[in-house]
Amino acid sequence: MQIFRPMNSEESNLFKIRLSIGFGSTLGVFDTNSNTLINGDIIASNNSSQKVTKDYLSSPTNNLLPTNFVLKYTIDGSTCSFDIVYGKSFTQQPSITIQPHTSLGNVITSNIIKKSLTDTLSNLSIHFSEIGSSITNSIPVSPDGSTGLLGFDLEITGPIKLGITTGNSNKGWALTNDNKLYTYHDASIGTSLTTTDSFVLGKNLNLVSTNGTIKTYTFSTSTLDYSTSVWLIDGGVELTTVTPKVGMVLIISSTNTAFIDNTYSTNPTVQLNTGCTIDYTTNNLITFSSQSNSIILYGISTTAFILLNSSTGVSLSTN
Repeated sequence: MQIFRPMNSEESNLFKIRLSIGFGSTLGVFDTNSNTLINGDIIASNNSSQKVTKDYLSSPTNNLLPTNFVLKYTIDGSTCSFDIVYGKSFTQQPSITIQPHTSLGNVITSNIIKKSLTDTLSNLSIHFSEIGSSITNSIPVSPDGSTGLLGFDLEITGPIKLGITTGNSNKGWALTNDNKLYTYHDASIGTSLTTTDSFVLGKNLNLVSTNGTIKTYTFSTSTLDYSTSVWLIDGGVELTTVTPKVGMVLIISSTNTAFIDNTYSTNPTVQLNTGCTIDYTTNNLITFSSQSNSIILYGISTTAFILLNSSTGVSLSTN
């Protein structure tokens, strides 16, 4: 899918449709002597119900056009036009660029009529005429393959939706005007922008802090560090007033410090803040009874964790 952001543009989710008609196609340049275009002829299409009747498309191939794209030649009295159905849901009117193909000495200009983006019959009409002529005097395609309109190049560029959003959550990496790099991709869990209340995945697939460290608590007065999602606690450590963070995965593991004769002198504990609970119960105290015990919690709100996994030596209780 052609989703792009030009380096000098603040726009995102731009979609480009490009066509070259005439020279280089199966039928070559427009020439009504041998391949006369008549009213209703379809020159390019990726719509299964509207097949190509005169293949003047040079590039790209029809299957690379948007689904349901149709380019049709229309004759209405003395007015000749090329009518287009984009086949793409642009969120705003796209920009149109047209370059007629002519022989040396011919001067032809293009006139466009933009229509509703939701019109299923025609979103754009293109008329070609001699300089100074009106649309009613639009010229037909070349009658001899050497004079008049031989073909044209067309580019249609505009913003589209992605999925069910307007696209903001799908922006890729880009440079700002001051050449700083940023992204709208989910760089951390539960948010589009990296915050201190979440973690990023390291290359070794560990859940670590922004600087790659794991927080080790060795005494009860340690300051809680929410920029790290993996905590290690020594024997006797009591962590208090732990508060859930929305979208945060918290992994806590007990170390072997002060673990003598298969027992801790004082079991490490983690106490949630007042009003905070685990697994929709009144449990708010986590106790580790053995080395290498671990528990994995996920914050669903600012007051609640849900339990993802725990060792048999970890117990939950109400303080």
